[in-house]
Amino acid sequence: MAQDVNPFVAKLEALPDAPKHTGSLTLIVLRPEPGERLTPQEALVVVGGGLQGDRWARRSARYPERYASRDLAAIRADVARVLVGDSPPELTGDNLHLALDLSVENLPVGTQLRVGEALLAVSPKPHIGCNKFADRFGRDAQRVNGDPAMKGRRIRGLMLVVVEGGVVRVGDAVEVIRAN
Repeated sequence: MAQDVNPFVAKLEALPDAPKHTGSLTLIVLRPEPGERLTPQEALVVVGGGLQGDRWARRSARYPERYASRDLAAIRADVARVLVGDSPPELTGDNLHLALDLSVENLPVGTQLRVGEALLAVSPKPHIGCNKFADRFGRDAQRVNGDPAMKGRRIRGLMLVVVEGGVVRVGDAVEVIRAN
């Protein structure tokens, strides 16, 4: 029997290499209420709370053990555009869209990122996406993260912990600071 081929794999493999050391913040997404998306040009990142005004912080305060080490969700911007097709990229549900290589090889757990005034660290918690993502973009979009051809590339993105809060702006440089 022929193995199912995920239609996203070829599209993702065709993307140009993303920057490894210095990238940029291309989109900020606030989710104040379920189904609501705002795309401000700047936002305040808060230690232990992620983006100020995002509902994730309310959940984190209510269920700290469940949301520990998950202040922000980030996705590679060009990957998001492939996965969402003609839909707006903010529907992925990720707070930060980055022009940066998010792979495990480039950003091992603990690696820090300077984004605008904020200092963020790559969380040990994986970003696997949710059923809402699959409902919006299809099961293939959700499953491509686990495809053997995509191993270690973090197609669905990664989770970040806020080390130092501050303002982030669309267009800010994202500087990779290697983990010790």
